[in-house]
Amino acid sequence: MLPEIPLGAPGCESKLTELHLGRNKLVTLPTSIQALESLAVLDVGDNNLKEIPAEIQACKALRLLDLRNNELGALPPQLCKCPALNKLVLDGNPMRFIRRNIIEQGTFAIIDFLRSRLPEGELEVDVVFDPSAIDVVLREAHGKGVLELANRGLSTLPSEIFNGDLRIEGLHKVGSSLTSA
Repeated sequence: MLPEIPLGAPGCESKLTELHLGRNKLVTLPTSIQALESLAVLDVGDNNLKEIPAEIQACKALRLLDLRNNELGALPPQLCKCPALNKLVLDGNPMRFIRRNIIEQGTFAIIDFLRSRLPEGELEVDVVFDPSAIDVVLREAHGKGVLELANRGLSTLPSEIFNGDLRIEGLHKVGSSLTSA
Protein backbone atom coordinates (compact mmCIF):
# COMPACT_ATOMS: atom_id res chain seq x y z
CA MET A 1 0.00 0.00 0.00
CA LEU A 2 1.23 3.45 -0.88
CA PRO A 3 0.41 5.84 1.97
CA GLU A 4 -1.54 9.02 1.36
CA ILE A 5 0.63 11.87 0.13
CA PRO A 6 0.08 14.88 2.37
CA LEU A 7 -1.49 17.61 0.24
CA GLY A 8 0.70 20.68 0.45
CA ALA A 9 3.71 18.70 1.71
CA PRO A 10 6.68 21.04 1.27
CA GLY A 11 8.72 20.14 -1.79
CA CYS A 12 6.64 17.15 -2.89
CA GLU A 13 4.59 18.92 -5.52
CA SER A 14 7.53 20.83 -6.99
CA LYS A 15 10.47 18.44 -6.80
CA LEU A 16 9.33 14.86 -7.25
CA THR A 17 9.48 14.14 -10.98
CA GLU A 18 9.82 10.33 -11.06
CA LEU A 19 8.14 7.67 -8.96
CA HIS A 20 9.06 4.04 -9.63
CA LEU A 21 6.81 1.65 -7.71
CA GLY A 22 6.88 -1.42 -9.96
CA ARG A 23 6.78 -4.95 -8.53
CA ASN A 24 5.36 -4.00 -5.13
CA LYS A 25 1.98 -5.79 -4.96
CA LEU A 26 0.14 -2.46 -4.74
CA VAL A 27 -3.63 -2.79 -4.97
CA THR A 28 -4.51 0.93 -4.91
CA LEU A 29 -3.01 4.34 -5.56
CA PRO A 30 -4.07 7.09 -3.19
CA THR A 31 -6.22 9.90 -4.55
CA SER A 32 -3.61 12.21 -3.06
CA ILE A 33 -1.44 11.39 -6.10
CA GLN A 34 -2.82 14.76 -7.23
CA ALA A 35 -0.32 16.45 -4.89
CA LEU A 36 2.52 15.45 -7.23
CA GLU A 37 2.03 18.21 -9.78
CA SER A 38 5.59 17.91 -11.19
CA LEU A 39 5.49 14.13 -11.56
CA ALA A 40 6.70 13.28 -15.08
CA VAL A 41 7.21 9.50 -14.76
CA LEU A 42 4.97 7.13 -12.83
CA ASP A 43 5.91 3.45 -13.04
CA VAL A 44 3.42 1.22 -11.25
CA GLY A 45 3.90 -1.79 -13.52
CA ASP A 46 3.74 -5.35 -12.22
CA ASN A 47 1.42 -4.67 -9.29
CA ASN A 48 -2.19 -5.64 -8.55
CA LEU A 49 -3.91 -2.34 -9.32
CA LYS A 50 -7.57 -2.62 -10.24
CA GLU A 51 -8.13 1.09 -10.87
CA ILE A 52 -6.34 4.39 -11.31
CA PRO A 53 -7.78 7.38 -9.42
CA ALA A 54 -9.31 10.13 -11.54
CA GLU A 55 -7.27 12.61 -9.48
CA ILE A 56 -4.24 11.66 -11.58
CA GLN A 57 -5.45 14.43 -13.92
CA ALA A 58 -3.74 16.93 -11.58
CA CYS A 59 -0.34 15.53 -12.60
CA LYS A 60 0.02 18.02 -15.48
CA ALA A 61 3.71 17.16 -16.10
CA LEU A 62 3.04 13.40 -16.43
CA ARG A 63 4.76 12.18 -19.62
CA LEU A 64 5.12 8.43 -18.98
CA LEU A 65 2.60 6.25 -17.20
CA ASP A 66 3.60 2.59 -16.98
CA LEU A 67 0.63 0.46 -15.94
CA ARG A 68 1.75 -2.86 -17.43
CA ASN A 69 0.83 -6.15 -15.79
CA ASN A 70 -1.85 -5.04 -13.37
CA GLU A 71 -5.53 -5.95 -13.04
CA LEU A 72 -6.91 -2.87 -14.83
CA GLY A 73 -10.16 -3.31 -16.72
CA ALA A 74 -10.62 0.43 -17.32
CA LEU A 75 -8.92 3.81 -17.09
CA PRO A 76 -10.43 7.01 -15.75
CA PRO A 77 -11.48 9.25 -18.64
CA GLN A 78 -9.86 12.17 -16.76
CA LEU A 79 -6.45 10.71 -17.65
CA CYS A 80 -6.82 12.52 -20.99
CA LYS A 81 -6.44 15.78 -19.05
CA CYS A 82 -2.72 15.12 -18.53
CA PRO A 83 -1.47 17.37 -21.36
CA ALA A 84 2.13 16.09 -21.43
CA LEU A 85 1.21 12.37 -21.46
CA ASN A 86 2.91 10.85 -24.49
CA LYS A 87 3.58 7.26 -23.39
CA LEU A 88 1.00 5.01 -21.78
CA VAL A 89 1.94 1.35 -21.26
CA LEU A 90 -1.02 -1.01 -20.75
CA ASP A 91 0.34 -4.44 -21.75
CA GLY A 92 -0.79 -7.33 -19.57
CA ASN A 93 -4.04 -5.79 -18.28
CA PRO A 94 -7.49 -7.34 -18.80
CA MET A 95 -8.87 -4.15 -20.41
CA ARG A 96 -12.61 -4.40 -20.95
CA PHE A 97 -13.38 -0.69 -21.21
CA ILE A 98 -11.06 0.00 -24.15
CA ARG A 99 -11.15 -2.13 -27.28
CA ARG A 100 -7.92 -3.92 -28.18
CA ASN A 101 -7.70 -2.18 -31.59
CA ILE A 102 -7.64 1.22 -29.85
CA ILE A 103 -4.89 0.09 -27.48
CA GLU A 104 -2.88 -1.22 -30.43
CA GLN A 105 -3.03 2.21 -32.09
CA GLY A 106 -1.01 3.66 -29.22
CA THR A 107 -1.09 6.33 -26.57
CA PHE A 108 -2.77 9.11 -28.52
CA ALA A 109 -5.58 6.88 -29.75
CA ILE A 110 -6.22 5.85 -26.14
CA ILE A 111 -6.21 9.49 -25.03
CA ASP A 112 -8.69 10.37 -27.79
CA PHE A 113 -10.90 7.48 -26.69
CA LEU A 114 -10.77 8.64 -23.05
CA ARG A 115 -11.59 12.20 -24.13
CA SER A 116 -14.71 10.87 -25.85
CA ARG A 117 -15.78 9.29 -22.53
CA LEU A 118 -15.46 12.43 -20.41
CA PRO A 119 -18.70 13.78 -19.00
CA GLU A 120 -19.82 16.75 -21.10
CA GLY A 121 -19.03 19.35 -18.44
CA GLU A 122 -15.43 18.14 -18.26
CA LEU A 123 -14.55 18.35 -21.95
CA GLU A 124 -12.26 21.37 -21.58
CA VAL A 125 -8.71 20.02 -21.74
CA ASP A 126 -5.63 22.22 -21.62
CA VAL A 127 -3.41 20.96 -24.43
CA VAL A 128 0.12 22.27 -24.57
CA PHE A 129 2.69 21.05 -27.06
CA ASP A 130 5.68 19.46 -25.35
CA PRO A 131 8.74 19.72 -27.64
CA SER A 132 10.31 16.71 -25.89
CA ALA A 133 7.40 14.62 -27.22
CA ILE A 134 8.70 14.93 -30.80
CA ASP A 135 10.93 11.87 -30.33
CA VAL A 136 7.96 9.77 -29.27
CA VAL A 137 5.86 11.10 -32.16
CA LEU A 138 8.60 10.24 -34.65
CA ARG A 139 9.13 6.75 -33.21
CA GLU A 140 5.40 6.06 -33.46
CA ALA A 141 5.38 7.39 -37.03
CA HIS A 142 8.25 5.08 -38.01
CA GLY A 143 6.70 2.04 -36.39
CA LYS A 144 3.14 2.48 -37.59
CA GLY A 145 3.47 4.59 -40.71
CA VAL A 146 1.18 7.17 -39.09
CA LEU A 147 2.24 10.67 -38.12
CA GLU A 148 -0.41 11.66 -35.56
CA LEU A 149 -0.44 15.33 -34.62
CA ALA A 150 -4.07 15.78 -33.63
CA ASN A 151 -4.91 17.12 -30.17
CA ARG A 152 -1.38 18.25 -29.37
CA GLY A 153 -2.12 21.97 -29.02
CA LEU A 154 -0.14 22.89 -32.14
CA SER A 155 -0.56 26.27 -33.82
CA THR A 156 2.10 25.41 -36.44
CA LEU A 157 3.83 22.23 -37.46
CA PRO A 158 7.16 21.89 -35.63
CA SER A 159 10.11 21.90 -38.04
CA GLU A 160 11.65 18.97 -36.10
CA ILE A 161 9.09 16.71 -37.72
CA PHE A 162 10.67 17.21 -41.13
CA ASN A 163 14.30 17.06 -40.00
CA GLY A 164 16.34 13.94 -39.35
CA ASP A 165 15.47 10.53 -40.68
CA LEU A 166 11.67 10.64 -40.86
CA ARG A 167 10.83 9.19 -44.24
CA ILE A 168 7.72 11.03 -45.34
CA GLU A 169 7.15 8.62 -48.24
CA GLY A 170 6.83 5.74 -45.72
CA LEU A 171 3.81 7.33 -44.11
CA HIS A 172 0.34 6.27 -45.11
CA LYS A 173 -1.56 8.64 -42.81
CA VAL A 174 -0.99 12.09 -41.33
CA GLY A 175 -3.45 13.46 -38.78
CA SER A 176 -3.50 17.01 -37.51
CA SER A 177 -5.82 19.58 -36.00
CA LEU A 178 -3.98 22.86 -35.69
CA THR A 179 -5.46 25.30 -33.22
CA SER A 180 -5.51 29.05 -33.67
CA ALA A 181 -2.97 30.86 -31.53
